[in-house]
Amino acid sequence: MDALQQMLRRRRASNVLRSSSQSVVAKQVRADRQVPLHHTEMATTTLQPPGIVDQPLQYAVQRETRDHNTLGHGVASHMIDPAQMPLQAHPAETHHQQQQQQPPQQQQQQQQSQQSKVQSKQEGTSAHPADKVINVDRNFKAVEGYMLTEGLWVGRKLGGGMQGGVYEVKDKAGNVDMSQVLKVSYSAALLSNIKREWEIGRRLNSLAEPTAALNGYMGTGAGIEKDGKFLGMMLERINGDGVNKRIQPRGVVLDVHYIREALFAIFTALDVGQRSYGFHHMDLRMDNVMEQLPPKANPAVTDSATKPGQIAHHPPTPALVDNESGANSRFKIIDFGLASFDEDFAAGLVEDIPEKGRRQLHGLRQFHLNFSNIHLIPEVSPLEKWYRWLWSRKGDVYAVLWDLCRHLDGRIWPMRDRVHVRLLLSLIFHVTGTKILCQFVDMPETELEQKPSRQSRQQARFGPLGVFEKNDGPLHVLRIRYIRIKSWLRPRNPGITAAEALCAPFFQYQAGTSLDEGVSHSQL
Repeated sequence: MDALQQMLRRRRASNVLRSSSQSVVAKQVRADRQVPLHHTEMATTTLQPPGIVDQPLQYAVQRETRDHNTLGHGVASHMIDPAQMPLQAHPAETHHQQQQQQPPQQQQQQQQSQQSKVQSKQEGTSAHPADKVINVDRNFKAVEGYMLTEGLWVGRKLGGGMQGGVYEVKDKAGNVDMSQVLKVSYSAALLSNIKREWEIGRRLNSLAEPTAALNGYMGTGAGIEKDGKFLGMMLERINGDGVNKRIQPRGVVLDVHYIREALFAIFTALDVGQRSYGFHHMDLRMDNVMEQLPPKANPAVTDSATKPGQIAHHPPTPALVDNESGANSRFKIIDFGLASFDEDFAAGLVEDIPEKGRRQLHGLRQFHLNFSNIHLIPEVSPLEKWYRWLWSRKGDVYAVLWDLCRHLDGRIWPMRDRVHVRLLLSLIFHVTGTKILCQFVDMPETELEQKPSRQSRQQARFGPLGVFEKNDGPLHVLRIRYIRIKSWLRPRNPGITAAEALCAPFFQYQAGTSLDEGVSHSQL
């Protein structure tokens, strides 16, 4: 009996001690909340999962405070009574309460915006599901009539390159899908595997939406696997031809405004890739830029991000002509098989201190980027490594203008476009170091993109070496070989970035306005 009474006394004493300690702890916590803002305060809260409300919640709070009168840190861990701590509502309940407090008109606007976001995401997923992989049957072949997936069959072959062939896709009824095509790799491809191109396309897509195509680049769709091996991928179908088809014919009078529109679209798309990933196409030329022809061309975009002459990190400058406001949605860069993400080609866009011992690229500031997911791209073959070494010191802007030299040299241009043509040739010389030959004559607008008339040809004077200098001369190919080799060995600014190229007077000049400083009238 005495032992039982003694045990009851001990239990009462422990309960009193526990209640007193809890009150002291509560006072200490309230005092801690009054600590000045410059003191260090750390709290870690352990809660039960949402939805379990029957059982009491316990909070483990750890605070670190500094006393004014001491040099050390005082750390204390306490168990706090749930009744003394304010309960926080679930995030979903808080969001619901906030919605109820909002006016009905504002709630309706939010619902419409959410529905539009969901609808746009669904449309992008159906058109370019780059986050998906299609596993085909073991007997699948890239031949017309084979089933690719449920409701999708392989159509006729559209063309092919060094890596693989491109095929139409159609449904069971034979209707061709006009939004996407199938690209399947060859078994004996010499250069980069097609999976690398798919991975790079996915990275570029992620700059816009996870399942949408980045503006200015061909959209990359779902990957194709067979027996665990990557076989091919779905690509956006572009209803048009390469830009080279329009500027390649020899002896034809070219439209300089069309060239400016195409270059502006290319450099604007490159600027986004270079600033985000240090994108380096490695094989960018006019053949790898497709023109999206109507009615598939997107409507003109007039926001500040795509207005000519308004780059994110450069001050606003005069815009191009009105019909160029949607240029970036009309032209698309294709073929990422040789592309890479190189920090050297994004260095010119970031202010930083150069690192010692790093190789110096002309026109670029050296720095280091943390490419967390870039290095997951498949490795390249030894042949491709040698090709990359040849182009390691030359950017995509140089590659485009270097390829453009062979199309523009020895042309006859209308006299009315003299200023624009001279500004274009000045940009080419600044980057490649090539001096393009040209002649200006008075001709009617009907001769544009046509063979010049005999009267116009008589006005052009190329001199005694016309067989070498004229674009349609029988020996002009020898001059093209000479200027391409010379400009490749001794370029002027091969590492120029797309943002720098977009600041050139060629893109800023408008008829009726004064030229920018630095461009003398003698050059025109």
